[in-house]
Amino acid sequence: MTRYGRTYCPPIFHLEKANENQMKVMQVVFETLIDSDIDFCVVYPNENRADELNIQSYGNFTLEEKRDVLTEVVDMYIDDTEINHITMV
Repeated sequence: MTRYGRTYCPPIFHLEKANENQMKVMQVVFETLIDSDIDFCVVYPNENRADELNIQSYGNFTLEEKRDVLTEVVDMYIDDTEINHITMV
């Protein structure tokens, strides 16, 4: 059991480098997870700003869980010179 009372840690899918075909395949995966009531997050590039990432959560996440996901992604990119902004939408 996790500290948030879950029996699993919600997966985080990183699509920052995914091409169009990979995004299409992952959309099928995401639809399956949503239909199965499985919580997850997706990290993807902002279409309008090349230096920005967006994080979308699907399902029921506490504020603490969202903070942890955002912190984890920020930690991954803290030394990256290409990413200047990360938003949890």
